[in-house]
Amino acid sequence: MANRRARVLVSFAGPFSNLVAAGLLSAASSVLWPSPVATVLFCLGALSFAAAFVTLDPFLFLDVDGYHILTDLLSLPALRDHARRLILGGLWRKLWRRERLRRDELYALGYGLVSLATVVALGLGAVLLVAGALRR
Repeated sequence: MANRRARVLVSFAGPFSNLVAAGLLSAASSVLWPSPVATVLFCLGALSFAAAFVTLDPFLFLDVDGYHILTDLLSLPALRDHARRLILGGLWRKLWRRERLRRDELYALGYGLVSLATVVALGLGAVLLVAGALRR
């Protein structure tokens, strides 16, 4: 695509359509409540909302719309790959030599650390959710 704004809008279209679908499904379920169809519509709406959240989150180490929005806004293509290379190799060498990190390296380091914290937090939340369900 030609410009950054157009790429961001295209990347946002998918999650936006999920949010619209979630709203419409939830509204339809409230109109039809209480019925089995309303329950199904509500569950589909909740899944659409969850899908929008996952696709908008740029910090899951996944190639989703949120990641593309972030890299386009920062003008840093391949941010995830740069973060991985930096954290697994170049960072330690730079720290050992007490070299300053460049702006793109600081972004990559921040992205990598926030991504790692996000994945750990979601994993821990899932474990706690399952453990709570198993105790019942």
